[in-house]
Amino acid sequence: MSWRPSAYTSLSNGAIKIKDYAFADEILKQGIQYCEERELDSWRTYMLSGKARMMLETGRWNEACAISEELLNNSEQAPIVRMGALVVIGTIKMRRGGEDALPLLLQAKTMAFEAMELQRILPALVALLEYEWLTGRVLLEIAAIEYAIGLIGQTPGMHENGEFDFWLLRTRKQAVPLREACEGYRLDTPDRAVRASALWDRLGCPYEQALALFESDEEDKKKALTIISQLGANAVCEKMKMDMRTSGIKSIPRGLRKTTLGNPALLTERELGVLELLKEGLQNKEIGARLFISAKTVDHHISSVLFKLDVNSRTRAVQEALRLGILK
Repeated sequence: MSWRPSAYTSLSNGAIKIKDYAFADEILKQGIQYCEERELDSWRTYMLSGKARMMLETGRWNEACAISEELLNNSEQAPIVRMGALVVIGTIKMRRGGEDALPLLLQAKTMAFEAMELQRILPALVALLEYEWLTGRVLLEIAAIEYAIGLIGQTPGMHENGEFDFWLLRTRKQAVPLREACEGYRLDTPDRAVRASALWDRLGCPYEQALALFESDEEDKKKALTIISQLGANAVCEKMKMDMRTSGIKSIPRGLRKTTLGNPALLTERELGVLELLKEGLQNKEIGARLFISAKTVDHHISSVLFKLDVNSRTRAVQEALRLGILK
């Protein structure tokens, strides 16, 4: 089945907003192929920016960066596409401790306010608020925050608004008057934090899962640190370690384990575990049951494994891992 390009973009954007990544991924594949066959480059790049956002949210950061860099390399790229790519790559660089993250995020904010659209403004502000949390630097002027809050009052959008509220509360101790609370960002008690982490795990959003876990007990904080390390979010990892030390926690994991650093593709410990089970011929549900994670989370890990090994199938992933000596 094929639709007009606008239908592909609307469906994929809607799916990403409600976190139905499996559907979004399929629609984006179809839509991008449709545009490539018909040389509809402007529609194709817009869908690619959506795909980069999806990769960011699902923890496939290397892929997200690769797509964003491709989009930004075109100096004549449409502003709407450029904004999205700047936020995605700027966010990943920020979390990894890249020195060039801030100029990218500030450029995205400038462009977003020129567009005067809430769906462009909120991602840029959220990223800059997270930057404030990481660095302790105050970057956003009150007028920009108040402008966004005013637009939120006119525009329902539970997840996007909830994310903005979460970071604003965390950095400025200021709440947004929301019509509905987003369960994934309600972390004010350990019980709610655990429920939120389970929700993010089901949805396949490891970074948000880690943020929620970190608001629970000491054991969950250590789990959060492991997830953050596996994502390569070095700046966030150091921030969490500092917070743990401040709270009196003494036994703090050092970071990436030797199993991660000692393989050519830099697969995480979890990815190595998934790869071992792929070698056994298990399917997603079976792997999830064995590792006590959701089938969606398994799918995201497999996508990351395929990307890191530069292959396009599970069978080839196992073959390549055997060739490289990652699997025995």
